[in-house]
Parts: sequence; C-alpha cells; structure tokens
Amino acid sequence: DEDVEEEKQETNQNKTNISNLRIEKDIFISLINKPVEENEETLSTKQFWNKNKKKSLLYSVSRILITIPGSFAFIERFFSVCGVICKKRT
Repeated sequence: DEDVEEEKQETNQNKTNISNLRIEKDIFISLINKPVEENEETLSTKQFWNKNKKKSLLYSVSRILITIPGSFAFIERFFSVCGVICKKRT
C-alpha cells in the first residue's frame, strides 16, 4: 500500500510539473510575441530577460543558457533536444 501511495504522489507531482511547464511556455510565448511599440527600442536577450524576470520562472534557466557560448557541443545538443520536444518528434 505504501508503494502504491508513493507512486500516486509521484504521478501527481509529475502532472503538476508538466502543467507548470505548459503555463511557463505560454507565458514565454506571449512575452516574445508581444508587439513592439513604435518608439520602443529592440532589447538584447539579456535586456529582455532582465525586464521580464518577474513574469517567468524561465528566467533562471535563461541566465544559465546565456552564459554558454553558442559553439559548445552541449548547447547544440540542448537545442536539438528542444527542437525534438517542440516538434513532438521521437
């Protein structure tokens, strides 16, 4: 019984995590798709995240990713995985 209860709790936690990730994704997409005002200057990636850090939990992830040079094999694999997830390929 204890194992079954622990498995149920883990399943519920996973569902909550997935739900939170979907919410975060929607917030991020709304931020990047927000129309730029006519007199508003274009923001760098760093400026964008500094401006929107309180609106999204993805800010902490962005701080890590911004510091990784784009030529690292790690980041290339990371973006490849992101592409797979976004396109729902297997």
